[in-house]
Amino acid sequence: MAEGTRKNPLEYQREYNEFMYKLKRFLTSKDMPMKKLPQFGGQDIDLYLLYKTVTNLGGWLKVTDDRNWHEVAKNFNLPPSCLNSAFALRQLYVR
Repeated sequence: MAEGTRKNPLEYQREYNEFMYKLKRFLTSKDMPMKKLPQFGGQDIDLYLLYKTVTNLGGWLKVTDDRNWHEVAKNFNLPPSCLNSAFALRQLYVR
């Protein structure tokens, strides 16, 4: 798990719920409601973990400039069949 996300499960769940609530409100305000979580390799992507991981690595620009999206992808335990997981997570983060 990314540095900064190693918390007790109850605290993580509370932060996750708050993050998702705010994200859904934001997307709805932009007329882009989230109907379901994105999936890669048949598993839901934890958008809070994605956000925290990228933030802890310095933000989108730094991760992109350093070509560090493969490090982000390591936090998601995606199956080896997801060959483009780093690219897909990058695209998801931008959306």
